Order: sequence, then structure tokens, then C-alpha cells
Amino acid sequence: MQTSSDSVQRIEGVEFATIAPTVRERPDSEILRAVRCVLDGTLKNSSPAISITVCGGDVLLTGNVPYCIEGQYAAQAAGNVAGVRRVINHIEIDAHHD
Repeated sequence: MQTSSDSVQRIEGVEFATIAPTVRERPDSEILRAVRCVLDGTLKNSSPAISITVCGGDVLLTGNVPYCIEGQYAAQAAGNVAGVRRVINHIEIDAHHD
């Protein structure tokens, strides 16, 4: 019986080849729930002010937070969620925060 690796070895010029496993993309609805959960758990006071939109694994963050670091952390935390391809951070800093 011939295996796929036997076939690959006989192709002239090919020394080694691998086939990447098929990766199932995570549905946007699952990504949205996961990002919301992460933000709710870490930015308890500012999380409700952040809106999340997910399309094709791309996460858009919008809203206002009192401190720059919160916006940066939200983007970093969202980017660490499984299935997120990229984060577009449009969170603004509330200049009127006391």
C-alpha cells in the first residue's frame, strides 16, 4: 500500500512536505461572547462602556474609557481570545473624567 508520504517523496525536487490540518474557524458569535466575558472580568467599571463588533474574526472595539491604559488593555485582552484575527481599537479616552 502506498502512503501519501511515498507519493510526495517521488515528486522531483520535493524533499519534505506537510499538510496543515484544517482549522475550524470560531463563529463570530462565540468570539463576541468570549471577548465580552474577558472584558467584563477584567475591566469591571469600564466594560459596559465598550462596544464590541465581530466580523470574520476581526474585532472592532468602540466606546469611551476614563484612562488610556484601559483602552490598551481591552485591545490586548481581546486579541488574546481564541479565533480573533485582529483587533481594531477605536476606544476613546474620556477627557472629562475626574
